[in-house]
Amino acid sequence: MRVFAFLGIAFSCLFLYSNCSGFNSLNTWTTSLSSSSFLAPQSSTPGLFKIERNAIKILPYDIRINKLKSLVGSEDSSLYTKLESKRIELGAYDYAKGAGQDLTWIDSRLTAWTEGLQPYCSSPLLRSKFPFPQSAMMFIETAMGRDVNSQDQSNIAEITAANISNEMRLELLCYVTLSSLEFVAK
Repeated sequence: MRVFAFLGIAFSCLFLYSNCSGFNSLNTWTTSLSSSSFLAPQSSTPGLFKIERNAIKILPYDIRINKLKSLVGSEDSSLYTKLESKRIELGAYDYAKGAGQDLTWIDSRLTAWTEGLQPYCSSPLLRSKFPFPQSAMMFIETAMGRDVNSQDQSNIAEITAANISNEMRLELLCYVTLSSLEFVAK
């Protein structure tokens, strides 16, 4: 049952994430899949500004982990075990293994990051510090270091409308917020 809940949350996260600025809409993506020859998009932002996907640089792995630690105020290693097991895949360096730091934000890295957040986003510590819905805005403000904006309010409204428990709503908000470019990028 937990697997289905995680898959539902992951799909919802990717759906909300795909609608964030800086990424093609889900409709554009599915339209390109239906064409006879699939070509990767040249730019991730339609319109006036063109941002090449490889131009997006994320924060180094250790900084992203420190941001997570400061959000909940805990060094408990059980919250970070999945992320730690994917550290090279997430762009960390390990010169002993011949892996240099890679700060590009690619689809496989987004997937690994979101999967690695599972113990963190479902932790009792996070639920006790930021109970949903009363602390949803405080969670975003603390994670992002800024006031809640209209997009955040829209995300909270969509998550609140979902027919799931408040614990699952917080977990979904956690995935959406902590996988956003604003949280992980420079």
